Amino acid sequence: MKSILPLLFICVLFFSCATDDDTSNMPMIKENEARIDMSQLGSAVFFTTRVDLENIYYEYDGNNVVVEWSFTSDYPSFGGFQVIFGNGEYDAIAGTGHIFHVVTTDENTTSASLNLDDIGSINRVFTIYIFPLTDSLGILDYNLFYENKPVKGDDVNKKIQYDHGVIKVQYDCNKIQDPSFCPCISGVPSWNEVQLYYENSYVEYESMIYKNSIEVSSYFTPPNSSLWENLGPVSEGNFPMLDEDCDDYSQWISGTNYAADGMVTFEKGVYKTRTEIMNSVVLPSDDPNFEFIGSCNCD
Repeated sequence: MKSILPLLFICVLFFSCATDDDTSNMPMIKENEARIDMSQLGSAVFFTTRVDLENIYYEYDGNNVVVEWSFTSDYPSFGGFQVIFGNGEYDAIAGTGHIFHVVTTDENTTSASLNLDDIGSINRVFTIYIFPLTDSLGILDYNLFYENKPVKGDDVNKKIQYDHGVIKVQYDCNKIQDPSFCPCISGVPSWNEVQLYYENSYVEYESMIYKNSIEVSSYFTPPNSSLWENLGPVSEGNFPMLDEDCDDYSQWISGTNYAADGMVTFEKGVYKTRTEIMNSVVLPSDDPNFEFIGSCNCD
């Protein structure tokens, strides 16, 4: 179980910045003294709690935003959940933004709602937290999943956003084994030692983005070649990102004929054909006849 000091801070935040929320019904958070029997450390038991976000939707009959979840936990003193609805800038740990409402449930209740009568339109961004609690109201260490994929977050700060009716989370790509999972790939082609790269090509190598200023056809890795400029980590978006969905383009299919100046998508990358390509069998990321122009948005 994580220290409950962050939740103490959250409580202070509730009373100091909320004006439209139901903080009068919030439970008092107890701070327990940490006591460890050093002789028992070798046989320590670790408990796990998993929360799965099932759905967030707008309920017309009642004018509510409803969040639903499921969970598993082997913690012996499980105490239910505390669900926080905040605005788009709300961060429970940093103390930024504004809280609209707080709902505390028992372990048998796996849904909570925010009434919008006093808040306004659904057409806005909501930040939502689903905190599992101990019976003494401390926050349990937990893993949050959406669509069976782990959500990114430091300690208990696993944030969900409901953006104009669309659920948005940041996945923890370090825990996802599927190399083709769209939100966790950049779309930038991986560097290939035997490929010819024309001027201003982008490549990804060991989680960094590189761009060449002149034509490159050498076996030297980008970090060991002065012909490649290191633009920075993939995670910082140091490559062209198109404001278009991947399904706006035709997907590359092996064996297909492609006319010059055509556009296809492959593994989140959008490519333009430099010339006519007959019976295309080489992946666009490895074929110099395809020019990478940017990454599209996941479908």
